[in-house]
Amino acid sequence: MDAARAAALGLTDRLYWLGLVPDAGLLASAFDVFVLSSRTAGTPIALLEAMAARLPIVATAVGGVPDVVSKDEAWLVPSEDPAALAAALDAALAADPARARAHGEAARRRVERDFHPDAWLGAHEALYASVRRAGRRG
Repeated sequence: MDAARAAALGLTDRLYWLGLVPDAGLLASAFDVFVLSSRTAGTPIALLEAMAARLPIVATAVGGVPDVVSKDEAWLVPSEDPAALAAALDAALAADPARARAHGEAARRRVERDFHPDAWLGAHEALYASVRRAGRRG
């Protein structure tokens, strides 16, 4: 959404356009829910920041998103399905607060386990070592 669309919808009193915000991930803990409504995505850093902040997550199941979070850690919905996105957002915000907290905790555990820099570096080092071994054999 851009500023003109927000004005046309009468939302200018509820939205603020901040531009680039250094260390925006530090603000995530103030959010009630994190929504990623992308049509395409790789591995969004904002998603990892939301996981680290224990936020309930509603995201479209596109690109690498399902590799980062599962249905145990987030509400995953199809891309370009506003009804599914709205229903998941309602569940995360109001309908199922216990599940929202559980998702946030599970997401935090997963980001610590699978996406900590040490885990990523270890996975890459193992990949490089296997390629090196395969090259010596061939």
